Amino acid sequence: MVLMLLFGCGRSTAATTAEPSVGREAASVTRLRVSFGSQGSGTDDVAEHAFLALLWRTEDRLGHSLGVTQQWWGREGETDYCLALPGLTPAEVEDFVAATRVTLAESHFVQIEESVACSKRPLSTGPPTPLQRPARA
Repeated sequence: MVLMLLFGCGRSTAATTAEPSVGREAASVTRLRVSFGSQGSGTDDVAEHAFLALLWRTEDRLGHSLGVTQQWWGREGETDYCLALPGLTPAEVEDFVAATRVTLAESHFVQIEESVACSKRPLSTGPPTPLQRPARA
């Protein structure tokens, strides 16, 4: 009986009240996340190239970057594009999101999400990096 009182009363609640670890990065919310996934045969390169063409045409038209970071997270080229979309009016944001949905409508392994965390995935190869546009010929 005495043992039961000693062990029963001395339980710690540290597991339920623990503070988040200091080194943990907080996931930031991004305006648009476009995720290219796969199911054993790599990502849809045609869809990804079409998306990048839309992105670069839009940046050229607006004259500024759309605040894109890229995060690779899979073994077959899976990647997330996170877009902050700075400097766009609400109507321009909605137009770009709609154009993205139309451009990627036929791709089966692409997810388009709005106002979500752009967080590090389990198999990611490092921190998100700003998207580098290829040099023009």
